[in-house]
Amino acid sequence: MNKGFIYKSFIYFLSISFLLLMNGFPKMLAEAKEKNYPIGEIVSKGEVKFEAKENVWKKVESSYFPVFQGMKIKTEKGMAAIALSDKSQIEVGQHSLFAFDQKDRLHLYQGSIHFRIQSNGDMNFKVGNLLIIKSHPLQAAKG
Repeated sequence: MNKGFIYKSFIYFLSISFLLLMNGFPKMLAEAKEKNYPIGEIVSKGEVKFEAKENVWKKVESSYFPVFQGMKIKTEKGMAAIALSDKSQIEVGQHSLFAFDQKDRLHLYQGSIHFRIQSNGDMNFKVGNLLIIKSHPLQAAKG
C-alpha cells in the first residue's frame, strides 16, 4: 500500500508540473514570434538624439534611422522628419521631446510637431493631458 501511494503521488506531481509548465509555454511561443519591427524611419538635420538606455542619449544618424515602439527622441538644435509605415509624416521642431509608446500613439512631452496623416489612419496624439483621436463618422437610420 505504501508503494502504491508513493507511485500515485509521483504521477500526480508529474501531471501538475506538466500542466504548470504548459501554462507558460504558449505565452513564451507568442513572445518569440512577436518581432520588433520598426514603425517608421527618421531623417534628421542637426542635433537629434534617441534614448538608448535610461538617461543615455545617442546621436541619430542623419540619413536614415529606424523608429521603434517605445523609443524616445529629442531634437536639441536640430529638426527631424519621420515617415511612418502607414504613410503618415511627422515633422518635429527644435527643442522637442517625444516618444512612440505604442505603434499608433505619439507622446509629445515638449516642443512642436507638424503632421500629415492618411485619412484612413488610426494615429492618436497625446499632448500633456490632451488626447487627440480620430472621430468616428456619425450614422443615422430611418425609424
